[in-house]
Amino acid sequence: MNIIKKIIVIILSLVVVTGIFVPTAGVLAATFNNDAQDHPTLRVSNYTRNPGGNINWSGSVSANAGEVLSFIVYYHNTDSDIANGTTVRVQLPSGTFTSTTVTGEVRASNAATVNSSVSVNLTSGQSMSFIPGSVSWYPDGSATSRALLNGQNGSEIVSNGLFVGDISGGWSTQGYVIFRAQITNNGVIGTSGSAPIVTTNSVFSVTQASAVGHGVVNPNNLITTAWFEYGTTQSLGSITGYQNAGIGNDSINITGYFHALAPNTTYYYRAVAQNVHGTTYGTTMSFMTQSTDYGSNDSAPFVYTSGASSVAVNSAVFNGSVNPNNRNTNAWFEYGTTQSLGYTAGYQAVGSGNHASTLTSAVYNLAPNTTYYYRAVAQNAYGTTYGTTMSVTTGGTSVNSYGNTPYVTTYAAQSVFRNSALINGNVNPNRSLTTSWFDWGATTGFGSRTIIMPVGQASYTSSYSAVLSGLQANTTYYYRAVAQNAYGTTYGNTLSLTTEGAAIIPVAVTGTASVAPRVIVVQQPSESGSVVALLTPSIDKKNPNAGDTVEYSIQYRNESNSPITGATLKIDLPSEVTFESASLRASTSTDGMAIFDLGTIAGNTQGVITIKATIDRSVDADDALIFGATMTYVNAQKQFQSTTAYLTVVVGSGVAGLASLLSVLGDLFTNWFVDLILGLLIGFGIYHFFVRQKEEEVIIK
Repeated sequence: MNIIKKIIVIILSLVVVTGIFVPTAGVLAATFNNDAQDHPTLRVSNYTRNPGGNINWSGSVSANAGEVLSFIVYYHNTDSDIANGTTVRVQLPSGTFTSTTVTGEVRASNAATVNSSVSVNLTSGQSMSFIPGSVSWYPDGSATSRALLNGQNGSEIVSNGLFVGDISGGWSTQGYVIFRAQITNNGVIGTSGSAPIVTTNSVFSVTQASAVGHGVVNPNNLITTAWFEYGTTQSLGSITGYQNAGIGNDSINITGYFHALAPNTTYYYRAVAQNVHGTTYGTTMSFMTQSTDYGSNDSAPFVYTSGASSVAVNSAVFNGSVNPNNRNTNAWFEYGTTQSLGYTAGYQAVGSGNHASTLTSAVYNLAPNTTYYYRAVAQNAYGTTYGTTMSVTTGGTSVNSYGNTPYVTTYAAQSVFRNSALINGNVNPNRSLTTSWFDWGATTGFGSRTIIMPVGQASYTSSYSAVLSGLQANTTYYYRAVAQNAYGTTYGNTLSLTTEGAAIIPVAVTGTASVAPRVIVVQQPSESGSVVALLTPSIDKKNPNAGDTVEYSIQYRNESNSPITGATLKIDLPSEVTFESASLRASTSTDGMAIFDLGTIAGNTQGVITIKATIDRSVDADDALIFGATMTYVNAQKQFQSTTAYLTVVVGSGVAGLASLLSVLGDLFTNWFVDLILGLLIGFGIYHFFVRQKEEEVIIK
């Protein structure tokens, strides 16, 4: 009789447990890509020959060395049950080949894996490499790409699989992922030439539905193609302006026209260039199209750039006009020896009327017989508007008889961590308006450059620096300082740094102890040796965790009794951090940078700007994040000066452990086999506490 009772209790326990777990688990309940109208799981196209084309997908492709292939992975849950933990994955070939098969697959914890293959045929033995940053995800039948989930960077698609979430059944949730891979010559980058150098510049001629993108490309002595990528998210997704950038070793201007845009919408864009040595991506920047009520009482200002006047050997007057559109508006000019500009002049308040007023600014100390680019800019509470970029050439004879190229020196990195570094250099502008930057990359071909910074036109040497972020641990990187003025470009010596497996500064967090943020200040004095502006950075969390939102503040102060003019504050965020908002509207913003035009700052006056940003969840504990702020201005003696302050914080470990635990528990409860084992254990527990207790009572009696 007791045996029958035990069997009944166990059966009832399993019924209860099954009722708890089975509805949430399901055994291979979902099904992918088995409808007659479904696309193949994997298709391929030659991106170099058909950039942006959506009608060239097929099951096979041919390619030459240096060309780029696009792969598209399609998924469609044809069942009514949700596909839990869906991932997509493509297995790229390793080594060299002339003909190979590439397989793509879609899988979920409760669905059978589906896959299909494409063939890739080459003219000679080559290899294939995934292009970082090329992944775009189009979920839920959308024609617009969306940000990847859980802070993924996209490379997961060619490793363990890219997570695309829990996919409900039906046509409305079908989606696809696109990424690119490049064919390289025999798997080895050659020694003659290198990947192109690309710079993304600001857009102009922005309307409600269109804009013109601008960039600069140096082909580095190889046949190079260039284009623009753009979209409403930082995943971009659309392409325009595909063009041949030539084979030279000089910078050339490229433009691309963005059409069919939505009004009052933020768009992200970047310039891209590609040759046989690789693909280089310019900085991702953004702009906002004009609203449908542009020109009404609540709208950004109108601004126009006009021709320069009073052009002399060493000076010129920039001209333009501004309509404030009934809002308090500030206006100024941006100018420089390239279309990257870099300098500001004539910052002024233009009132709040609804009519056009003249905007002028005289600029001095220009180089003779030199072309300068300039544009008018205006900003009110509804946005920043940029006039057309125009050019003017100063008078005089041969430029080389009046001045010299800048002197520049590369110095050893000041701080090196496992994911970031602070690199340094010196520059002497040689009395000509000069800009500077660093070329850097994993090879001596570099391929990337830091943000271009103005360094003035003094005749003495001053320091400048830049942050490299998003680096790989235990990896060697090469870099060099570069400076450019009207007389030419000078390159410093090439140095290298090797990131560590752990940060150089102490990062161990034990108990409640924390690592205090570290501040480094780099100042460019005037000829008198005095610095009149100070920067003091701070952050609200000493050791923020992955996924935290932080408030990074930079206090600026004019220490002198005289006003400083043309003040500009440039904030450079780590690549592992996403900008959310700022306490002051930025005049220019990009993926990781914001520029604030402060204009004139009275003597003994200070202010503060606070940036709210979110740390990516993919950041590891003990990673170092370097926040940078640079303030440029003109002192009372009409001398250009700059001050830079860096703040380094170490990421804590608070979220990583909890996130991993929750992930493991989540995986357990979506696995039907584990659920069955757990059910048996719970059934045994119920038996032990109820049946055995009854037996013990009988024994006692």
